[in-house]
Amino acid sequence: MKKMALSILFLCFLHFSFLLANTITAKSVSFTDVKAAIDSVKSGDIVVVPSGTAAWSSQLLITKEIVLRGKGIDKTIIINAFPTAYSGMIGISITSNTDKTTRITGFTFKSDKVNTKQYHITVEGETEYQIDHCKFVNGMGYLSHDIAIGGYATSGVIDSCLFDTAATEAILVTASNQTWAEDPTLGSKHATFVEDCIFKNSPGGHAIVSVFGAKTVFRYNKIYETDIDVHDHCFDPGWHGARHYEIYENDLYSLGSTWRFGMNIRSGTGVIFNNRLHKTGITGGFFAEIALTEYRVTTNCPNDGCGQGNEGYPLYDQIGRGKNQTSEPLYIWNNLMDENNDGIMDRNAVILVYDANTNVCGPLSTTDFIKDVPHDGQTNPDYYDDGRKPLNYTPYPYPHPLRDKPAPENLRIGN
Repeated sequence: MKKMALSILFLCFLHFSFLLANTITAKSVSFTDVKAAIDSVKSGDIVVVPSGTAAWSSQLLITKEIVLRGKGIDKTIIINAFPTAYSGMIGISITSNTDKTTRITGFTFKSDKVNTKQYHITVEGETEYQIDHCKFVNGMGYLSHDIAIGGYATSGVIDSCLFDTAATEAILVTASNQTWAEDPTLGSKHATFVEDCIFKNSPGGHAIVSVFGAKTVFRYNKIYETDIDVHDHCFDPGWHGARHYEIYENDLYSLGSTWRFGMNIRSGTGVIFNNRLHKTGITGGFFAEIALTEYRVTTNCPNDGCGQGNEGYPLYDQIGRGKNQTSEPLYIWNNLMDENNDGIMDRNAVILVYDANTNVCGPLSTTDFIKDVPHDGQTNPDYYDDGRKPLNYTPYPYPHPLRDKPAPENLRIGN
């Protein structure tokens, strides 16, 4: 009885807290008016941005957990004229978590096609966030990232967004080297989730790039002529590869390019399952449907040379490595290929394992390669592709609990 009374009291408190949230409408879509509205509210409040178009040349820095809500895709349009490279036009930086969600929803973001390598949105700190029902439109080469997520304690969801002519790397996710010293958290909320998004018209780019201890969940997305990228230690000095990833229930479409990857996996551990790849062009298809590689033995890493010259097998942060570089195999199952784009899955997707490039690294033992059988005195293989699944793994609830409702049907079907 006491528990029931406490539960009712808690629900009443939540309802009362909701009623205390203020909604402020900015005078216009201009940077000055939106910033003034945000400056006037407290954490938990809602700022509405009216319909219109404006170019922002300064950074809108959000340091309190608010909702920033436009009037909808192609109604509230922000043109990114922010001149600073590798920084966000909208920067979310929360230093203390008050159990509220920082949310950006209902905007179209465009590049001004003048400045280069600025981002539309960056998120860092200790906040839960949601970026949803937004559209990102860029000229290729003008932005390196649409959204950049960073921070050890940051987690949230990017959902129901359209990335049209996306940036070179539409979503970049980083975290911290600290995650490599910890147990995996697969199936939990402690990750960046990307779900029910569409990535279109970005030949040569990446829908998502995970690196630097990142934990990502990429699910229920549609991807056209771009790939899913998991980066390894061969990147920048001091940067680890991605820690772990969950990639499932996505549809990937090749429009006929013979060089396009479906998934380019180069680090860490996780699960890859129930994805569908589609060959939509008359010729071509995917150069590699699911590629597994270790750049430290296939590429001359500019920072620390080839793996064989340094540590040997197991290579640093390679596929199948986890906490403190111990064995945590990657699990791959039930990924299928539609050869004719008729909705019929014709075969299993091909897993292509890249061996060492002797022209770059010199002669290497085959024990230094990624394998699906135990080797070089190890107990476990680097990955499983025989249908088995990790014990005690359950995907995190879908849709993500931070979402107030599933994505609209027009986004779900990939029109």
